[in-house]
This record gives sequence, structure tokens and C-alpha cells, in this order.
Amino acid sequence: MPGKTVISFIGANTMWIYLWHIPAIIVINRLLHPDYLWFARWVVMYAVAAGIYWIQYTSVNYLSRKYPNRTCWNYLK
Repeated sequence: MPGKTVISFIGANTMWIYLWHIPAIIVINRLLHPDYLWFARWVVMYAVAAGIYWIQYTSVNYLSRKYPNRTCWNYLK
């Protein structure tokens, strides 16, 4: 992610962040009441989803450098 700002990283990866927000919503709804501070829940959910995707992004980049002949990494970026 060198040279990328947070905004450009999020903008380029919104689909993955959207997909990772689904398990984040399930966990947050089990921990907090659904009517409890919706804005705070939204911020936490977005931060968790972006964090999970950042882990996926860095892991896939590491593995694609370590095993460059595998094409499966292209589908996870």
C-alpha cells in the first residue's frame, strides 16, 4: 500500500469492504442492542470491515510475492 492514501485505498476496495461488513454487522448486533447508538455502531462496523480487509490485502500481497506462479491470488486482491 505504499503511496496510497487511506481514501484512495478505501475507494479502490469498496466491494471487499462491503462484503466484510456483513460478518461485522452480525457480531456487532450480537454484542450491542440494535437501537443502541446507530452512528457509533456504523463507525465500529466500518472500521472492523476495513481492518479485516486490510489483513486480507496484506496477506494476499505477501503470499503472491512468496508464491508468484499461483493465479488464485488475483481473485483475492
